[in-house]
Amino acid sequence: MSTAIARISKRLSSVFKKKEYLETGFSDERYTDPGFLNELIETNNIDYCLVDSRDIQDYKKGHIKTAKNVPYYSIEGNLPSENLFTLMIVYGYTKRSSIKAAEVLYELGYFNVIAFGAYSKWTDYLELYKTEN
Repeated sequence: MSTAIARISKRLSSVFKKKEYLETGFSDERYTDPGFLNELIETNNIDYCLVDSRDIQDYKKGHIKTAKNVPYYSIEGNLPSENLFTLMIVYGYTKRSSIKAAEVLYELGYFNVIAFGAYSKWTDYLELYKTEN
């Protein structure tokens, strides 16, 4: 394991044992709301990058529209955007995994990183949306 990955892994394990979701600095209520995210995707009026940090097999089974698949374990070698100021919205298997991926992106120099939470939050929203309409 490279020194950078080892350092990040060690820091992540200590950070996420002690801090809750909102204390990490990777939360913005607007971007963690599935309805707001849906509006962002549909209007595409700001520069953002939606990152799916799950494995490629799960990404292929289903993902949020416009999401780029960058599995957590390969983020360092597959940066989702060259622009470090792009709004990065990250989701994963769980809230905690999205926070971990967001932390890695932040450590790699991205300035605007948001942990959306679990992919299931999106699928639950879609089911609710379908039943209401």
